Amino acid sequence: MPASRRVIAAIIAVGFLGACANLDVDKSVASFDEETYTEDLSECRGGSAVGFMTEAVGTTLVGSAYGFIHGIYYGALAGDSAEGALIGTILGGAVGLGLGGRDAAVAHDEELVSCLRTKGYATDLL
Repeated sequence: MPASRRVIAAIIAVGFLGACANLDVDKSVASFDEETYTEDLSECRGGSAVGFMTEAVGTTLVGSAYGFIHGIYYGALAGDSAEGALIGTILGGAVGLGLGGRDAAVAHDEELVSCLRTKGYATDLL
C-alpha cells in the first residue's frame, strides 16, 4: 500500500475512534430522560462524526507538518547528510501524525464532557 493511502487510512481511523468517546454518565438520577440525553449528546458532539473528522484531520495534519519540520532538522543534524534528513522527515512526520490525531481526540472528548456538564449531566471520561 502506498504511503499516501496509509496516511489517509490513519486519519480516517483516528476520526472514527475519536468520535466514539467512552463516557460515564450517571443515568440513575430520577430526572434522567434517554431521549433528551441523546439529543444533548448529539448537540454536544457538534452533530455528526463527519464534523469531528474534519476538525481531527486538520489537527492531525498540523501535527504531521510539525513533526515533519522537526524531523528534517534533527535528521540532518544526527545523520549529517541528506539521507539523515530524509529519514528524520519520515519518522518525524509519522510521529507528528499520531500525536496530532491523539491531540484532536483528547480535545474533542474534553469539549464533549464540558458541554454535557453544562447541560446538567454528571459525566466523566472512562
